Amino acid sequence: MFNFNNLLLAFQLLVSLKSVHAGYEWRFYSSRVTWDGASASCQNMGFNLVNSDEALSALRSNLGRTSINELWIGLYELSRGGTWKWLGGSYAYGIPWEPGQPDNGGWPNFGGNEDYAIIRKKDGLIDDKLRNSKFGYVCQRKWWIGTTISIKQTSNSVVCQLSGYPTPDVLWYYRNHKITFTSSSRVYQSQGTGQSSLYLSNTNLLNEGVYNCIAKNTVGTRSGQAVVRVPSRPTILSRTSLPCESTLIIKWRSHPKAIGLRHKIILKISPRYIIVKEKYVYANGNVNIEFKDLIPSTFYRLEIFPCPLDCYSSYTAVSPGLKTKGLPGPVSNPSIDTYKGFCKVSWSFPLENQHSDIIGFKINVSSSLAKVPFFGYSIPSNTFEYLLDNYTNQTFQFPNIPNRKYYVTIQAKTCAGYGEFKVPDGECVTHTKAPEFIDQPTTNDSISDNGTLAINVKIPDEGNGPISCIFVVVRRTNISNVSATLYLKQRLINASVGDTVPESEYIALSLNRTRYFQNRTNYKSGNVTLTLGTKSLTTCYLHGDLKHRKNISNESYFDLPMKLRGYNMKLSTKKSYIIHIVSATPTTNRVLFQVSDGLLLEKEPDPPEQFPVFAILLLVIWIIVILVACGTIVSCVKRKKQEKNEEQQKNTISTISYSAKLNKSAIESCHGKLEPSERSDQKDNIYHSYEHIKDPDQSSTRKYEEIRGPGGASNRSYEFIESVTGVELKSVGAGDHPYDMITDIDKHLQ
Repeated sequence: MFNFNNLLLAFQLLVSLKSVHAGYEWRFYSSRVTWDGASASCQNMGFNLVNSDEALSALRSNLGRTSINELWIGLYELSRGGTWKWLGGSYAYGIPWEPGQPDNGGWPNFGGNEDYAIIRKKDGLIDDKLRNSKFGYVCQRKWWIGTTISIKQTSNSVVCQLSGYPTPDVLWYYRNHKITFTSSSRVYQSQGTGQSSLYLSNTNLLNEGVYNCIAKNTVGTRSGQAVVRVPSRPTILSRTSLPCESTLIIKWRSHPKAIGLRHKIILKISPRYIIVKEKYVYANGNVNIEFKDLIPSTFYRLEIFPCPLDCYSSYTAVSPGLKTKGLPGPVSNPSIDTYKGFCKVSWSFPLENQHSDIIGFKINVSSSLAKVPFFGYSIPSNTFEYLLDNYTNQTFQFPNIPNRKYYVTIQAKTCAGYGEFKVPDGECVTHTKAPEFIDQPTTNDSISDNGTLAINVKIPDEGNGPISCIFVVVRRTNISNVSATLYLKQRLINASVGDTVPESEYIALSLNRTRYFQNRTNYKSGNVTLTLGTKSLTTCYLHGDLKHRKNISNESYFDLPMKLRGYNMKLSTKKSYIIHIVSATPTTNRVLFQVSDGLLLEKEPDPPEQFPVFAILLLVIWIIVILVACGTIVSCVKRKKQEKNEEQQKNTISTISYSAKLNKSAIESCHGKLEPSERSDQKDNIYHSYEHIKDPDQSSTRKYEEIRGPGGASNRSYEFIESVTGVELKSVGAGDHPYDMITDIDKHLQ
C-alpha cells in the first residue's frame, strides 16, 4: 500500500504551446435540409455548423473539396437589426457578403425574413436566406488540446490528465526516461483515457526528484511536473571531543530511506564556517567517524546530508557548537608588580577547566627601556619564556634587569598544549643602575712638553639607565690606593665653588653626557678623544640639564651638591699618573657611580749622568803623576838595595836614618812593583814594626801616636838609633826615601 505520509508532492505547471495551423475536420452534406435540420444533424455527429470567423476563413480555403454549390453555415441575424452572430455565440465581423447582400429577400420582398446565411462554393461569398429554405450543409469539428494539465494526488497515486481532440496521449517521465508500466517496480505508471497515474509504492531517496507528465495529440503538446520528496535526514547520535588529541568523534545514523546510499560529511570552523574537512561515506546503519588534527579549543559545525547522485542539502543534519578540547581557557585574575627587586606574577586557574586538567603554565616576558637615554637609543628585542611544567602554584617571580619595563603574558597548559594567553594587570618597572662595566681609557701618545695628553674614551653603555655625567679622574701613583669612586663621593661631600683642587688626585674633566658627547662626529662609534692638561674648567650637573630638573625643589634633594667641577691641570713628564673614567647615573633618590680600571702613565726615566770633561783631564793627569811616581820609586828601590848591600858588609851599624814621610799612594805604588809575596811581606813588616814601636813602653805611646799605617800618611820623619840597651828613634828631615829603612826597622824590632 502506498503511504502518502512518506511522500511530499509539489506541482508545477509547465505549458509548451505548439503553433499549429487551425485544424478542422470537415463533412459536406448534399441533402437539402432547413437551417435547423442542418444544425441538428451536425450536433448528432459531434460536429457543428461553421460557427466562428476563424472556421469561416478555414472553410473558404477548403471549398474545393465539395461539389455542392450552396451550404448552410452557423451564421444568423439577431431580430433583423443588422447584427449577425455565430452559432457558437460570438459576433461576426468582416463577413464576405456577395454584392448587394444581405438584402433580406430584396424587391419586391423587402421586409422579409432572410435571417440565416449560406456560403456559395464558386466564390466563397455569403448570402442571406430564409430559415426554412433547404440547402446542403457543412459540418466542422476543430482539433484541439487543453491548455492546462491536471495533476492530482489520490490515495495511492499521482494522476496527470488533459482533454483535447483527438484525445491526448499522457505519459510520466523521470530524468528523461519513461516510467515503466511494470507494477512490481518501486515506481510505475498506468494509462487511461487522456490521463496517466504515477504509483510510488516503495520509494527511497533515489526516487526523489522531478517527474514530468507529457500529454500530446496532433494539435500540440502539454507538459506538467510533479516534484516527489522522500525525506531522508540522517540522525546525529553522539559527539565526543578527546581531551589531549584535538579530535572529534561523531556517531550518526542514516535515514531508512537512504540506507546504503552515499552521504557527504562536512566540518566547518566557526564563526565563518569555512570548510576544513570533507568526507564521503556509504551509510549502512550506525556510523562512527573521526576528525583528527583539529585546532584545540575551537568551535566547529558538523553537516551530514545524503548525496547519492545529487546532494540533498534540504535533508542536512546539523550539529553546531562542536568544541574541541585539549587547550585550556585563559587564566583568571592575572596581575604583576615589583617585589623585592623581582617581578612577581600571580593568577588563578582558568574558569573553564578543572584544576586537575592543568599540568603547567607558560610565562612569556619581554621588555623595553623604562628611561631612554637619548633619541634613537634602543636595545635588542629579547623575549624570555618560562615553562612551568607540573607547576601548581599561582605565583612566579623572575629576576629583572635595571631600567626595564616588563610585558608579561600567561598561558595555562593541559595535555593538549597551551591555551589562550592573558595579559596581567599592573606593571613591573625597575630602577636605573650604574653601568656594569666601563672600559679602561687608552692612549697612543705620551705627555707632551706642554703638559697635554690625548686619551681615547669609550662611552659607557646606558642600558641600565641614562648617564648624566662622565668624569676623568687623575691620580698620582704615590698616594694611597683609594678608588676613584670613593674620591668622587668625598669630593661631592666637600665640593664648593671655592674648593682648591689637590694636585695629587683631582677631577680633570666633568662633562655632561648628552650635551658634550652626543654631538661628536664619532659618537655613533661609541668612542671619543679627550685632551688632558688644557687648563680648562668644566662643570656637570649630576641630574642632567637644569631645564630637565624643574620638578626638584632645591639642591638638598639628594643631600649632595648638584654639580661637580673639573680642572684640567697640566701634566708633568716627571710624574706618574693613573687615569680613571667615572660615570654618574641618577636615580630617584641618589647618584650611582661606576669606575673603570686605571690607565697608568709612568714618568720618563732620568738620563744617564755625563762625566765632565775637566774630570777626564784631571784623571789623565793623575794617572801620569802616578806613573812618574812609580818610576821614581822603582829607581829608589834599586838604589837602596844597592846601598843596603853595601851596609850589610859593614860590621856594625851605628846609626840608621829614616825619612818616614809615609805617603799612601807612593807606598802602594812602590809595593805594586814588587812580587806579590815580597810585597805582602814588606807590607806586613811595616804594620808589625809600627805596632812594636808603639806598644813596648806605654809611656811612649803619646810619642808615637802619629805613626800611621798604609791607610794614611805621616807628616813627620823619624830616625832610629841602635844601641846595646835598645832602639832609639829621633825625628829627621822629610824627603828621605823610606824603603831601605823599612827592612831595618823590621829587623831591629823582631
